[in-house]
Amino acid sequence: MPFQPGNKLGGRKKAQHTIQAEALKKYLIEEIIKQKAPIIKALIREAKKGNVQALREVLDRILGRVTENFEGKLTGELVIQVWRELAEKNGIKETNISSK
Repeated sequence: MPFQPGNKLGGRKKAQHTIQAEALKKYLIEEIIKQKAPIIKALIREAKKGNVQALREVLDRILGRVTENFEGKLTGELVIQVWRELAEKNGIKETNISSK
């Protein structure tokens, strides 16, 4: 029988590991949505401490990914300076975010 629009039986069946991976992904997304505030605060806290990966993630989410490569050394002092400038531009006070 030729292909019929709306035919749900066509195609290859999903492997068990694919089904499990999709279920895990769905669960993780639901948990992150439920607990997003503490996750975001922890990420910001790490960025303030000088964690370059955390700062990169925060900046990527706020400003979008950088299309040019940065040539230079990203030091903790520079990270803090960038964080403070961004916070000031967006009306965020350091006292509003706990560093603990």
